[in-house]
Amino acid sequence: MDAVAFLDSDDRWPDDFLERACAALEARPDAMAASTDQEFHYLGESRRTRRSLAEIGANPWLWMIRNGAGIGSCTLFRLTAFRSAGGYPEEIPTGHDTVLFGRMAACGAWLHLQGRPTVFLRSPRSSGSVHHLHAHYPDHLVRWAEVAHRCWLEAPAKVRASLEGRKLLSKRWRAAAISARNLRQPREALRCLGHAIRLRPWSLKNLRLAVSLFGGASSPIR
Repeated sequence: MDAVAFLDSDDRWPDDFLERACAALEARPDAMAASTDQEFHYLGESRRTRRSLAEIGANPWLWMIRNGAGIGSCTLFRLTAFRSAGGYPEEIPTGHDTVLFGRMAACGAWLHLQGRPTVFLRSPRSSGSVHHLHAHYPDHLVRWAEVAHRCWLEAPAKVRASLEGRKLLSKRWRAAAISARNLRQPREALRCLGHAIRLRPWSLKNLRLAVSLFGGASSPIR
C-alpha cells in the first residue's frame, strides 16, 4: 500500500504510529485516511491537553470547519486520495490543508486510531513564539473563513444542507467580521458579516453584530 504522511518538526509520532495506521488502512480498502488523537505539550509547563479525533469519521468537513485542519501530523493518507485531490492548493497561503483534506475526504472513509496520541509541542502563548504560519497574517480569521467556506462549498450536498454546517460556518464569518472591524477594515467587516447573515439570517448574534457595525460601536462583540 502506498501512503503519505506529513510530520511537522515540533510534533512527535508515537512509536507504533505507522504500524497502526498502515494496518487500519489495509484492513479498510474503502478508507483514505487514519488519524490518532492529539496531545498538546506546552514547553516549560506541566500542562497537557488532549483532543480526540473519534468524531472526524462521521463528518470530516464539519469537524474541520469546527476545529481547523491542523491534523496532518497525526494522520496517514492513502497516496491515491492525495493525488486525486490534486495536492495542496498552492494559491492559498494559510489554511490550505482545510481545502486539501476536505477534497480527500470525498475519496473514502476517515478512520480513528485507538491508542497513544501524536504529541504536538507548543510554546506557551505568553512566550510570544510563533509556531504557525497564520501569525504572519493579521487578517488570518478572514482567510480561515474563506477556506472553510471553500471546503463547505466542495463538500457533499448533505453537508451543505445541514443546519450544523451553516451554523459553524456562520460563526467563522462572524469572527472574521469582528477581526476585520478591529483591523479598521469596515468594508471587509461588512462583507464577512454578509456571509454570516446569509448562512443564518435569524441569528441574534449576527443581528447584534450588524447593529454594532452600522452603528459604529467599538466594543468587541462575542
